[in-house]
Amino acid sequence: MATAYIGSMGYFDNTKETFSSYTERLDMFFLANNIVELPGDEAPEVAARAAVQARKRAIFLSEVGAEVYTVLSNLTAPHKPRDQTLREIFETLKAHFNPSPLEISESFHFGKRDQKLGESASDYILVLKKLSLYYNFENYLNRALRDRFACGLLDSRIQNKLLNTADLTFERACQIAAAMKTASKRPARYMKL
Repeated sequence: MATAYIGSMGYFDNTKETFSSYTERLDMFFLANNIVELPGDEAPEVAARAAVQARKRAIFLSEVGAEVYTVLSNLTAPHKPRDQTLREIFETLKAHFNPSPLEISESFHFGKRDQKLGESASDYILVLKKLSLYYNFENYLNRALRDRFACGLLDSRIQNKLLNTADLTFERACQIAAAMKTASKRPARYMKL
Protein backbone atom coordinates (compact mmCIF):
# COMPACT_ATOMS: atom_id res chain seq x y z
CA MET A 1 0.00 0.00 0.00
CA ALA A 2 1.40 3.39 -1.00
CA THR A 3 1.83 6.02 1.68
CA ALA A 4 0.10 9.33 1.09
CA TYR A 5 2.30 12.25 2.03
CA ILE A 6 1.42 15.75 3.08
CA GLY A 7 2.91 17.97 0.38
CA SER A 8 5.62 17.07 -2.07
CA MET A 9 9.23 18.06 -2.46
CA GLY A 10 9.84 18.14 -6.18
CA TYR A 11 13.31 18.02 -7.62
CA PHE A 12 16.20 20.27 -6.64
CA ASP A 13 16.89 23.12 -9.08
CA ASN A 14 20.04 25.07 -8.21
CA THR A 15 18.87 28.00 -10.35
CA LYS A 16 15.91 28.54 -8.02
CA GLU A 17 17.24 27.74 -4.54
CA THR A 18 20.34 26.79 -2.64
CA PHE A 19 20.94 23.21 -1.65
CA SER A 20 20.75 24.25 2.01
CA SER A 21 17.29 25.69 1.38
CA TYR A 22 16.22 22.44 -0.30
CA THR A 23 17.41 20.34 2.66
CA GLU A 24 15.61 22.66 5.09
CA ARG A 25 12.40 22.13 3.12
CA LEU A 26 13.09 18.38 3.12
CA ASP A 27 13.41 18.42 6.93
CA MET A 28 10.01 20.15 7.12
CA PHE A 29 8.56 17.56 4.72
CA PHE A 30 9.84 14.76 6.98
CA LEU A 31 8.48 16.48 10.06
CA ALA A 32 5.07 17.11 8.46
CA ASN A 33 4.86 13.44 7.50
CA ASN A 34 6.05 12.18 10.90
CA ILE A 35 9.21 10.64 9.49
CA VAL A 36 11.27 11.28 12.59
CA GLU A 37 14.01 9.36 14.38
CA LEU A 38 13.27 8.16 17.89
CA PRO A 39 15.79 8.79 20.67
CA GLY A 40 17.20 5.93 22.70
CA ASP A 41 20.00 3.39 22.79
CA GLU A 42 18.02 0.17 23.10
CA ALA A 43 18.04 -2.29 20.20
CA PRO A 44 14.44 -1.53 19.07
CA GLU A 45 15.09 2.24 19.03
CA VAL A 46 18.37 1.79 17.14
CA ALA A 47 16.67 -0.43 14.56
CA ALA A 48 13.75 2.01 14.25
CA ARG A 49 16.16 4.94 13.84
CA ALA A 50 18.06 3.06 11.11
CA ALA A 51 14.78 2.30 9.33
CA VAL A 52 13.74 5.97 9.46
CA GLN A 53 17.17 7.07 8.19
CA ALA A 54 16.90 4.60 5.29
CA ARG A 55 13.39 5.84 4.50
CA LYS A 56 14.52 9.50 4.54
CA ARG A 57 17.41 8.66 2.22
CA ALA A 58 15.09 6.77 -0.15
CA ILE A 59 12.59 9.65 -0.24
CA PHE A 60 15.34 12.18 -0.86
CA LEU A 61 16.99 10.14 -3.63
CA SER A 62 13.65 9.57 -5.35
CA GLU A 63 12.56 13.23 -5.06
CA VAL A 64 15.78 15.09 -5.87
CA GLY A 65 15.49 14.65 -9.64
CA ALA A 66 17.45 12.86 -12.34
CA GLU A 67 19.98 15.62 -12.96
CA VAL A 68 20.99 15.96 -9.31
CA TYR A 69 20.96 12.19 -8.82
CA THR A 70 23.40 11.87 -11.72
CA VAL A 71 25.64 14.54 -10.21
CA LEU A 72 25.53 12.73 -6.86
CA SER A 73 26.33 9.39 -8.51
CA ASN A 74 29.35 10.94 -10.19
CA LEU A 75 30.52 12.58 -6.96
CA THR A 76 30.22 9.38 -4.89
CA ALA A 77 31.57 6.96 -7.54
CA PRO A 78 32.55 4.17 -7.27
CA HIS A 79 30.01 3.97 -4.42
CA LYS A 80 26.28 4.20 -5.01
CA PRO A 81 24.29 7.06 -3.46
CA ARG A 82 22.10 4.54 -1.63
CA ASP A 83 25.20 3.28 0.21
CA GLN A 84 25.86 6.74 1.72
CA THR A 85 24.15 8.13 4.80
CA LEU A 86 21.76 11.01 4.23
CA ARG A 87 24.18 13.31 6.08
CA GLU A 88 27.04 12.24 3.77
CA ILE A 89 24.81 12.83 0.74
CA PHE A 90 23.86 16.31 1.99
CA GLU A 91 27.49 17.23 2.70
CA THR A 92 28.58 16.01 -0.74
CA LEU A 93 25.86 17.92 -2.58
CA LYS A 94 26.22 21.03 -0.45
CA ALA A 95 29.96 21.14 -1.17
CA HIS A 96 29.18 20.80 -4.89
CA PHE A 97 26.22 23.17 -5.24
CA ASN A 98 27.01 25.64 -2.44
CA PRO A 99 30.75 25.83 -1.91
CA SER A 100 31.77 28.06 0.97
CA PRO A 101 32.15 31.60 -0.35
CA LEU A 102 35.26 33.64 0.32
CA GLU A 103 34.67 36.16 3.08
CA ILE A 104 36.58 38.96 1.32
CA SER A 105 34.55 38.46 -1.85
CA GLU A 106 31.27 38.55 0.08
CA SER A 107 32.42 41.65 1.95
CA PHE A 108 33.23 43.32 -1.37
CA HIS A 109 29.80 42.59 -2.85
CA PHE A 110 28.05 43.75 0.32
CA GLY A 111 30.07 46.96 0.52
CA LYS A 112 29.53 47.84 -3.15
CA ARG A 113 25.79 47.11 -3.26
CA ASP A 114 23.63 50.21 -3.67
CA GLN A 115 19.91 50.35 -4.32
CA LYS A 116 19.20 49.90 -8.02
CA LEU A 117 16.94 52.14 -10.06
CA GLY A 118 13.39 50.79 -9.78
CA GLU A 119 14.23 48.60 -6.77
CA SER A 120 12.00 49.22 -3.75
CA ALA A 121 13.54 49.89 -0.35
CA SER A 122 12.06 46.62 0.96
CA ASP A 123 13.65 44.67 -1.91
CA TYR A 124 16.94 46.46 -1.25
CA ILE A 125 16.73 45.39 2.41
CA LEU A 126 16.21 41.75 1.38
CA VAL A 127 19.22 41.89 -0.95
CA LEU A 128 21.41 43.35 1.79
CA LYS A 129 20.30 40.68 4.25
CA LYS A 130 21.04 37.96 1.70
CA LEU A 131 24.47 39.43 0.95
CA SER A 132 25.26 39.53 4.68
CA LEU A 133 24.65 35.79 5.16
CA TYR A 134 28.17 34.69 4.29
CA TYR A 135 30.10 37.58 5.71
CA ASN A 136 31.40 37.19 9.24
CA PHE A 137 29.82 40.31 10.79
CA GLU A 138 29.30 38.77 14.25
CA ASN A 139 28.19 41.62 16.58
CA TYR A 140 28.63 44.16 13.78
CA LEU A 141 25.78 42.86 11.56
CA ASN A 142 23.03 45.36 12.47
CA ARG A 143 25.42 48.29 12.22
CA ALA A 144 26.77 47.09 8.87
CA LEU A 145 23.23 46.63 7.50
CA ARG A 146 22.19 50.06 8.78
CA ASP A 147 25.24 51.76 7.27
CA ARG A 148 25.01 50.01 3.89
CA PHE A 149 21.24 50.68 3.74
CA ALA A 150 21.58 54.38 4.56
CA CYS A 151 24.55 54.92 2.25
CA GLY A 152 23.13 52.95 -0.66
CA LEU A 153 19.63 54.44 -0.83
CA LEU A 154 18.69 56.30 -4.00
CA ASP A 155 16.06 58.55 -2.39
CA SER A 156 18.05 61.49 -1.01
CA ARG A 157 15.14 62.64 1.22
CA ILE A 158 15.05 59.31 3.05
CA GLN A 159 18.82 59.13 3.10
CA ASN A 160 19.07 62.63 4.61
CA LYS A 161 16.49 61.74 7.27
CA LEU A 162 18.43 58.58 8.20
CA LEU A 163 21.76 60.39 8.31
CA ASN A 164 20.27 62.95 10.72
CA THR A 165 18.59 60.48 13.10
CA ALA A 166 20.37 59.91 16.41
CA ASP A 167 20.84 56.37 17.73
CA LEU A 168 19.62 54.90 14.44
CA THR A 169 19.33 51.12 14.30
CA PHE A 170 18.87 49.04 11.17
CA GLU A 171 15.31 48.17 12.19
CA ARG A 172 14.47 51.83 12.79
CA ALA A 173 16.06 52.84 9.47
CA CYS A 174 13.82 50.32 7.68
CA GLN A 175 10.74 51.67 9.49
CA ILE A 176 11.59 55.28 8.65
CA ALA A 177 12.18 54.43 4.99
CA ALA A 178 8.87 52.55 4.75
CA ALA A 179 6.94 55.34 6.50
CA MET A 180 8.45 58.07 4.30
CA LYS A 181 7.74 56.09 1.13
CA THR A 182 4.12 55.55 2.21
CA ALA A 183 3.73 59.22 3.16
CA SER A 184 5.08 60.37 -0.20
CA LYS A 185 2.33 58.42 -1.98
CA ARG A 186 -0.55 59.74 0.15
CA PRO A 187 -0.76 63.37 -1.00
CA ALA A 188 -1.30 62.37 -4.61
CA ARG A 189 -4.17 60.14 -3.58
CA TYR A 190 -5.79 62.84 -1.43
CA MET A 191 -5.40 65.54 -4.09
CA LYS A 192 -7.62 63.55 -6.44
CA LEU A 193 -10.58 63.71 -4.01
